[in-house]
Amino acid sequence: MPLAVRKIDNKILWEAPLDEEQKKWLGERDLCADALEDLFTVKNTLSIFLIDENVSEERIFIALSAARNSVQDIDYVIFDLSACDDLEIECTAVEGDTPDNAVNKVHRDLIQLTATKVAALGNLMKQRGQTRRVRYKTVGRSINSSIGAGSLDLARMDAALKESLQKEKYAPR
Repeated sequence: MPLAVRKIDNKILWEAPLDEEQKKWLGERDLCADALEDLFTVKNTLSIFLIDENVSEERIFIALSAARNSVQDIDYVIFDLSACDDLEIECTAVEGDTPDNAVNKVHRDLIQLTATKVAALGNLMKQRGQTRRVRYKTVGRSINSSIGAGSLDLARMDAALKESLQKEKYAPR
């Protein structure tokens, strides 16, 4: 089964209990309820991207970052798509909305989700997945490198993001 990527906003919530008080009641493999805000749905649908032979993890995080209005850290979780099969969650191909057309082709929607399925998916993502954080300077340099390589459509990028990418600290190395 392929690996999938889901952007999250609060990586710390996906990791071990935050403090001594939380350690008393939150199991090491349990996902805290606050992390579920990273799995918000629209019309009972959750957006993910698949890693394949043409689209790498890095290309996905660059595309997701290039869809923002500023250069910032990006957090995401990588998980085996078989978790969806285990939970009987249907996955359907739907064109993505990033500045990278190749990444848009590997976008998937998890559909017909219930609150129970979202919570169970979050737990499986925590137990079987890996959280990652890419720091903003790396993000900025990576976006600029992708622009140079022609994989990002500048017309689909926010003007404020394009302006901030002009800073020297984001120059590709």
